[in-house]
Amino acid sequence: MKSTIRIGHLGLLDSAPLLAARAGGYFASEGLDVELSCELGVAALSGRLSDRKLDGACLPAQMPVLLSLGAGVARVPMTPVLLTSTQDLAIVLNTKAAAPEKNPRGSSGVLKIGVLGHSSPACHLVRRWLQTQPAPNKEDPVYVSLAASQLLHFFEEGLIDGFCGLDPLPALAGLSADGVIVRSSAAIAPSHPGGVVALRTEFAKDRPDVPEPLARALRRGIEFCADPANNETVWSLVLAQNAFSLASEEHRASLLAQSLAGPSARTSIRFENPRGPIGVDAQGARFIEHACRASLGAGDRTLDIAGEIDRLYLKAA
Repeated sequence: MKSTIRIGHLGLLDSAPLLAARAGGYFASEGLDVELSCELGVAALSGRLSDRKLDGACLPAQMPVLLSLGAGVARVPMTPVLLTSTQDLAIVLNTKAAAPEKNPRGSSGVLKIGVLGHSSPACHLVRRWLQTQPAPNKEDPVYVSLAASQLLHFFEEGLIDGFCGLDPLPALAGLSADGVIVRSSAAIAPSHPGGVVALRTEFAKDRPDVPEPLARALRRGIEFCADPANNETVWSLVLAQNAFSLASEEHRASLLAQSLAGPSARTSIRFENPRGPIGVDAQGARFIEHACRASLGAGDRTLDIAGEIDRLYLKAA
């Protein structure tokens, strides 16, 4: 008898391999009954994993580490199945904050930057970007933790000066609120680890028959997303998610048109296709550690974050 596997995601571009695997029947061909759930934000994903309402999730690569340690979130031991993408987040500012003749600051003198919840690497990326500015701002921005479904609305209403997030949020900000992309994470930390599909360790142990076929189905989804010929379909799958149901038809059409405009307009994420065990190299492990510590702020510095990264992510060959 089939048992449904419930996997959550945020409806952002990093979830595209999951969406493609469902749409293409790749889960079914592996004998898996997978139910996908688009959640409002990282806090919702964490809570539903903790309550066992989700069996797994598509998460930023540092989130399984934080969940397994119970660092800033309820402890939920996680088992990564497959690293599905190299993220390319964008730092977006409003036109005033992005004015090149001024040191980037918000209206109050300190930038208010929206981030996608506790696990986002945005704090680390924004801090590194500010350090490269001609007149670095010595004050850290105020980070406003928001759900994916809130981020664009807060930016459009002027409640934040900018945000650091994944497409389609930056693309929609440029269409609906004159958002200016001032830097991409690829320029700050090239090829940093991105999305990972992970299962609750308890579930993975109870269902040892799941991780390998799930990884095979996801690899097929990754291959589909990595093919530029499928860009329009990938964007269509992502834009159909609940978190962006308020995007106007005009903006949806504009994004789909951009996806067909050629190599310079291809999806901002690099979809990876690892053939061996899931793993990150030394540079990727350092990025995950920095992102974890930035998200914890003045949290417990005694946590063995590096050790947990080594345990969860085998060293890449």
